[in-house]
Amino acid sequence: MNTQNTDKKIRFFPDPTTGMLTDDDARRYFSRVGFAVFALIAVNVGTQFLLALLLQAFAPWIFSYEVASYALSFVPLYGAAVPVFYLILRGLPAIRPLATPMRTRDWFGGLCMSVAAMLVGNYVSQILISGLDVLLRRSLENPVESMTVGMPWWLNLVFVGILAPILEELVFRKLLCRHLLPLGEGYAIVLSAVIFGLAHGNFFQFLYAFAMGLIFALVYVKTGKIIYSILYHAVINILGGVFAPWLTEQLRLEELTAVLEQISETLDPTPILEFVFPLTLLLVYDLVMYAAAIIGIVLFFRSRKKYTLEAGLLPPPKKGRVGNIFLNAGVALALAAFAVTFILSLLP
Repeated sequence: MNTQNTDKKIRFFPDPTTGMLTDDDARRYFSRVGFAVFALIAVNVGTQFLLALLLQAFAPWIFSYEVASYALSFVPLYGAAVPVFYLILRGLPAIRPLATPMRTRDWFGGLCMSVAAMLVGNYVSQILISGLDVLLRRSLENPVESMTVGMPWWLNLVFVGILAPILEELVFRKLLCRHLLPLGEGYAIVLSAVIFGLAHGNFFQFLYAFAMGLIFALVYVKTGKIIYSILYHAVINILGGVFAPWLTEQLRLEELTAVLEQISETLDPTPILEFVFPLTLLLVYDLVMYAAAIIGIVLFFRSRKKYTLEAGLLPPPKKGRVGNIFLNAGVALALAAFAVTFILSLLP
C-alpha cells in the first residue's frame, strides 16, 4: 500500500484468522468517526446560534458589515467545531499517504473531471429541487446564491475562493482521510466524500459536493499532496462562487430583460450594445465550462480503470458491511444531525 504510518498508536487489530477487523471493532471504528462528525455539526450549529444571539444582544451594529455573514460561518466552524472534531478523531489510527508527484497534464485532467462533477451534480440537484418546489408549493432559496450574490467580489474571493478551499481540504481530505485510510482507500475516498457533501447541509450543494469530493479524495489518497485538491477546490469555487456572482451583477438581469422586451417591440438593437461585454463574458464562461466538462467526462471513462483501490491495514469484514457502518451510536447521531440540518434548510 502506497502509504506510511503516522506516530499514532493503533488501537484496533485484525482478527488473525481472517485478516480483518471483527464486527465489534468495525462498528467501534465507524462509531468513533460518526461521533466526530456529529460533534462537528452540533458544535458548529450550536456555536453559530449562541454567537448570533450574543452579537444581536451586545453588538448588533456588526451585522451592518457585509463580512459578518462570512464570519458567522467560519468562526464557529473552524474556531470551535473543527477542534472538537479533531480531538475525537485523533483517538483512531491514522495513515499518511506517501507523497507522489502528479504530472501537469494529469492535474488538468482531474480539474476537468471536477468541473464535470460540479455541472452534472448541479443539474441533478436542480431536478431534485424542482420536485421539492412542487411538493412544498414554494421556491426554495439557494444558500450559496443568498450568501455570494450582492457581496463585493473581493470578499467572495477571500472567503469562498481562498479560505474555504484551504480549510475544507485540510479538514475533509487531510484530516478525515488519514483516519479513514486504515480501513482502506475505498472507505477513505467514499466516506470522506459523503461526509463532505452532507456537511454542506442542504439539497442544493450535496450532490455536486459529494461528486467533487470523490475526485478530491482520490487525488489526495493517491498523491499524498493536499495542495493538488486545494487548487482544484479553489478553481471550482472561484468559477462558481466568485466569478459567476460578479458576472450576474454585470448582466443586470432586470434591465437586460426590459431591454430585450423593448427590442422585440421596436426592432432596434441599439440598447443591447451596453450589455455586449458581460454577454460575451457569459458566452466564454459557458463555453469554457462545458468544454472542460466534456473533456472531463471523456477522461473519466477512459481512465476509470486506471486506479486500483488498495485494502487497508485494518479492513472491515465484507459480510455485514452495511450494518457495521450504520448500526452504531455514532453514525446514527451523525445521520440524525444531518437530517435536522437538511430539514432546516427547507424552512422559509
